[in-house]
Order: sequence, then C-alpha cells, then structure tokens
Amino acid sequence: MKVLQLISGCEKCPRRVYYSAGQYDCSAAEMRLPSLAELNGRPASFCPLADYAPSTPSLSERVAVLEAALRPFADFAQWTDAEGWACNIHREGISVWFGPSDFRRARAALPQALAPIGEAGR
Repeated sequence: MKVLQLISGCEKCPRRVYYSAGQYDCSAAEMRLPSLAELNGRPASFCPLADYAPSTPSLSERVAVLEAALRPFADFAQWTDAEGWACNIHREGISVWFGPSDFRRARAALPQALAPIGEAGR
C-alpha cells in the first residue's frame, strides 16, 4: 500500500463520501461524519487511518539493540578456541551456558536490526 496524500482532517480525505442532505460518511470507518464545523479541521475521533510517520528507530538505536542482544555471545566468544569451541565445555552444553532468553532476545533483535532503513518498526 502506498501513501497517496497527507491529510489533516476529514474535509480533504478521499474516504469522505457524500451521503445525503449535506451529510457525509467515512467509508473507512463506515460511519456518519460530524459536520465540518464540529470537526474544525481535525479528523473524526473514530478515524481508522494510521497517523503519519510512525516513529522508526534510527540506525544507531537498531545497532544498540542488536549489540545488547548479542553481548552474551560476544562475551563468551573470547573463551573459544580456533574451532569456535570453549575448552572443557561440551558442544551439546552450549545451550546450557546461554539460557533460552538469550536466544530469544537475539532472534527478536535480528530482523528489525537488519531491515533496510525505513522498514524497521513495521
């Protein structure tokens, strides 16, 4: 879906359709609109359209979240050998060292942190 135009109230909204006797409906909400005088240039309180410019995290904020999520893994990596395994720790025991919350946090952070700029937060 594309943004076709920015509107600040119901008067210019493409979803505003004429009903009868000077009254208008909102086709998005399927409700009768108050008069323009009552709206005073604002959208109706029941307007279902999303507000413009949802806040998206900046690149530095996304990197910070990703770094925090990966910190336990980076800290552990300093104790690994050339093959990537820590001495005296069985390979099967790696998930014991990191709790499920570490894996869930990293998994949740990756898609948003790696999304192209402008797509994060969707």
